[in-house]
Amino acid sequence: MTEQNREMATPFTEVVTNKIQKQAEQITVMQEKLKSTEETRQDIIDIKKQLTDIKVAITGINFLLNKWRNYQGIWQLVLPY
Repeated sequence: MTEQNREMATPFTEVVTNKIQKQAEQITVMQEKLKSTEETRQDIIDIKKQLTDIKVAITGINFLLNKWRNYQGIWQLVLPY
């Protein structure tokens, strides 16, 4: 390459380098957003699991309360005082 060709290519090279750097920055930002989105998705999955566990616990408590009410009702029939 001649000196003149190098001088002409320098601005073009700088423009291309700047564009590549900007695209790399955009990719980095997008990767961070994607990571954040994945973490949020995982948090939602964890919350759903916890809600399911709570629902199962409430169902069990309701079952036991109904059994207790039935048990108390039987004793009230047997011992009305």
